[in-house]
Amino acid sequence: MKKCFIPHNFYSKTRELVLLCDLICTQYYAKGYTLTLRQLFYQLVSRNKIANTEKEYKNLGQVITDARYAGLIDWEHITDRVRVLKNDFGSHFENAEDAVNYHAEYFSVDLWKDQDVRPEVWIEKGCTDRTGSKRLRAARRPVHRSQGL
Repeated sequence: MKKCFIPHNFYSKTRELVLLCDLICTQYYAKGYTLTLRQLFYQLVSRNKIANTEKEYKNLGQVITDARYAGLIDWEHITDRVRVLKNDFGSHFENAEDAVNYHAEYFSVDLWKDQDVRPEVWIEKGCTDRTGSKRLRAARRPVHRSQGL
């Protein structure tokens, strides 16, 4: 959803950065992914659009916030996977079939239980959580998200 809540006039260089960020986020969203601010930051760093510094990261955070409020970046294209409200308890269902369908996506058979080797993937800070684990879940590989050591 792009909707202007607070109009903002960006300098031309910042406006170009906002347009590039929107393009990157839109491309990933079209493939079924939402990016974190850190993932977007590294996309820009890898394209040599900004420097890999804490100052640039903090600046990008403010630019993205202003751009979202100005209606230039879709709110659904960037996510914060650390601050997520989890409310799995107290779910209500119309009938047993609804309950089974709701929980079916969490059911899986452990294909690795009788194997000598059990591969695991560890992801730092969940940075590539959605982008990487989507493929890993399809291959039934366990994914562990770490945040700080």
